[in-house]
Amino acid sequence: MDHTSDRPRRPPAAHAAGPDCAPGLALVGGALRLAECANRAPGAWRAALGALLDWLAIEPRFVPAPHRRRLAGWPGAGHGKESDAPVFAPWTAWCPTAFQNGGLPGLPKADFVASYALAPTGPAPDSPCALTDILLLSPHPMRLTAEQSHGDCLPQAGIMRAMIRAACTEGRTRIAILVHARHRAAIGRLRLGEDLRLCPAGTTLEIRTLEEALPMMMAGAARWDAIIAMPDLRGMVFAVLAETAGVQGGWPMLWWTRKGVVRITAEALDDSASSAPLDARLAVQALALALREAGLDDAARCLHGAWAQAPGCVAASTDAGSIARLTGEPAPGQRFEPQWRALENKQMSVFGNRTPTLRIVPSNLASS
Repeated sequence: MDHTSDRPRRPPAAHAAGPDCAPGLALVGGALRLAECANRAPGAWRAALGALLDWLAIEPRFVPAPHRRRLAGWPGAGHGKESDAPVFAPWTAWCPTAFQNGGLPGLPKADFVASYALAPTGPAPDSPCALTDILLLSPHPMRLTAEQSHGDCLPQAGIMRAMIRAACTEGRTRIAILVHARHRAAIGRLRLGEDLRLCPAGTTLEIRTLEEALPMMMAGAARWDAIIAMPDLRGMVFAVLAETAGVQGGWPMLWWTRKGVVRITAEALDDSASSAPLDARLAVQALALALREAGLDDAARCLHGAWAQAPGCVAASTDAGSIARLTGEPAPGQRFEPQWRALENKQMSVFGNRTPTLRIVPSNLASS
């Protein structure tokens, strides 16, 4: 059986997707809505995130956590009652080993998780920093089902497709699915790489065992820009990527359900779920992802672009001083072109629903 789906693909016929492919319209409110975390943001985090939001002229609207008082100390605290706002807590970190053996008690509910390894790799001809850019996804342990042939638990087919779509929405075209050897045939039977509406033309989808994948990752070459690892393999894959990609500290981590992103935290080998010290790189990246999910794409690109192109590649810095230096300059009026696939325009819905092709957003973010 060929476990690598790298055959050239023809675009699907115009009628293949049916009437749901007709142009759609979506109204994006242009407001940043966030739910409060049970763990209060440390003072350094509140100051840094508040400075970044002020710099972008964005006032967030906070949703109170259930059965808790609203948190004070952030701009806009106490506004709004939207129930679909994601919990924003990048100062809390989950260790990737928490997904092993069915998941630790208290692991937040989700369908799958996605973490971002983004780090400078040195100067490039066209920009101050060349970046390592890898998306690491895993199904949530509670969303696995028993596979009939041997009783092992495997991801549901719909969640596998949702993870692949999440990678494809960001323009990631080299995707690997890492599994135990005994699971490869079962995943292969899903024929994921042959679905033209799931994997756009030019996408390479590989199914690899951990034993095959580890030497490739340890070689340091960026063979894949998205990796889907089974929950029990996530800790090993995360550790290798952190070492080879040089992404020390926490990675921004998104928790996905059919409602979208419901939680934004960090993921780190050093489990500091209660209160991690300020990591300026993580703060910028997590906030940019929150802005993206709120439909504030220009603000997200502005923030990350200014950070990544700052002198000295401050994307590698973790001190509060780097936040002060960034926000001490006027917000750039031009659109930067950050080298981060996470901020690419989305092309499809993650769970396969109809995606609007036209969005209306307010032009004045500060008045949202």
